[in-house]
Amino acid sequence: NIAYVAGFTAGLCTVDVSDPANPVELDCVAVPGIASIRLDESGLRAATADRSIGVNFWNVSNPDSIEWLGNYPSGARAQDVKFYGDIAYVATESDSVGAVHIVDITDPTNPALIGKFGPTTALGLEINGSRLMVAGGYLGFFAYDLTDPAMPDPLFHVDTPGQAKAVASEGSYVLVADDSGLILFNLQTTGVNDTPLALGPGLAAWPNPFNPATDLRFTLDSEATVALDVYDVAGRHLRQLAAGSLGAGDHQFRWDGQDDAGHGLPSGVYFARLSGTDADGALSATRKLVLIR
Repeated sequence: NIAYVAGFTAGLCTVDVSDPANPVELDCVAVPGIASIRLDESGLRAATADRSIGVNFWNVSNPDSIEWLGNYPSGARAQDVKFYGDIAYVATESDSVGAVHIVDITDPTNPALIGKFGPTTALGLEINGSRLMVAGGYLGFFAYDLTDPAMPDPLFHVDTPGQAKAVASEGSYVLVADDSGLILFNLQTTGVNDTPLALGPGLAAWPNPFNPATDLRFTLDSEATVALDVYDVAGRHLRQLAAGSLGAGDHQFRWDGQDDAGHGLPSGVYFARLSGTDADGALSATRKLVLIR
């Protein structure tokens, strides 16, 4: 009986809709600079994507009295947010590392960035089961597997005709709001040739965990211009392993646990990211790497 409203400068609002003909506002809370455009709610907490000031987290256990908990300053403009357990995925308008931010909200008063992935622009998010779907602006529509929520794996990418701005789903159906109109996809398929959704290149690492080196492998369906880079958990670029044009087929590159300057890195979690373009559009894949000294 409670509706949650992203009220732009009014912030987060709660509305009693037990009588749909007579909705009653219960509370509205804002913080300075807020511009709430989208939100998500999960149990006793809510999150609002507030454009230039990032994402705000709220305690909504009492809808009559919303309590602000904390802020995640996304840097790039926050466009959408979705909960997945103790992780919040944040869509940002532009980020060269990856426009979807993975944020640990175990303590929502102190949200912490885990990593970034996905296209360089993300305007809308949707979670369907263990799939995260991303409206990637002019880059199209992307889907990721959340078996490891901190390391989403790419499933497919569709280069939509216009700018993909939002996505919604019900069962196996996905609806993408695109500049060209509404585009409906059916995720179910009975054979390899029955789906219009192109599979991503995938990115594997072996061994992983590793010491002193790991081999990163991926397969391209056609010639592509790609880059393979390594980042730390804060999103800092550490090493470029490959950059340029590669032909169709299997490819392998070794990372020896060093940065671009040749310095050995300490034990910890790192991320390898494959990005690029082929004749069908953008390519993207990410893999979590665990270095043990």
